[in-house]
Amino acid sequence: MNATAPTPTLAEETDLSPHHIARLRAVAEATGLSPHRLADHVCDHVLGQQATAQRLAARPDADALRRRLHRYVLSLFAGDHDRRLRMTQDHRGSGEEGISLEAYLGGFVLIDDVIMDALVHALHDDPDALSVALRAYRRVTTSDLLVHLGRSDAARAET
Repeated sequence: MNATAPTPTLAEETDLSPHHIARLRAVAEATGLSPHRLADHVCDHVLGQQATAQRLAARPDADALRRRLHRYVLSLFAGDHDRRLRMTQDHRGSGEEGISLEAYLGGFVLIDDVIMDALVHALHDDPDALSVALRAYRRVTTSDLLVHLGRSDAARAET
């Protein structure tokens, strides 16, 4: 009998814990970083890219995509692990209709541009706190990327 090892959970793959999500909220509160302004900036940055704007021009749901991106950025700083898990599970079944894996990953690079710059600006005088915040941010977003990759794999398997 050839037993296979159990598949690691998302949290095990990324070492994600409620502490990481709480850390991002604490950073926002301690530094005065406004998640709403940051979410607006991310939306403007991501959706303002020429390639993204061209892809969205033909989509009837462009406003819904902007709202979903805004909610996503806010969720990064909400500090509520259980809510993030529910949001991830709710979106897991719905997929990112019409968004290719390449566009999704490219969008994340643009999100990183804005959020990492904001974290560096807010914590530039405390390298230890900056390091902790950047690691927490990457653990949370890497977990989100793994969820999307799982949905992409499942969608490809169905076709």
